[in-house]
Amino acid sequence: MPRRRGGSKPSAGHAIELHQHILLAVQDLEVRMGLVHRWVPDSEEWREAAIMVQRRRYQRALDELQGLIVARLFELTKMNMSGTGYKLRKHIAKALQAPSRAVKTALSNYNTAAAALDPP
Repeated sequence: MPRRRGGSKPSAGHAIELHQHILLAVQDLEVRMGLVHRWVPDSEEWREAAIMVQRRRYQRALDELQGLIVARLFELTKMNMSGTGYKLRKHIAKALQAPSRAVKTALSNYNTAAAALDPP
């Protein structure tokens, strides 16, 4: 919810007025788009959208994980390249030994998204 100047929270009356204004805007948009009924959890459109959201989450988690793994492989390649100095090689090796929280998080997100798919 937007804040007023001065950092104070909006009053309850302001929140109700804002809610009514947004509701009218949504109803106007529904009329202009020719929507007869809203989606509810039991509707086919809702189920299809939920499946699309699950697939999108899975794909984004997979893309993030792949990007991190490819970056890690490039670091390993750089470490073993000829011409890489001893100090740089040691620095890269030390960085690679530390468990990567980003990779662990990405893998956890991927596993969660994959488990939510039907079939998993």
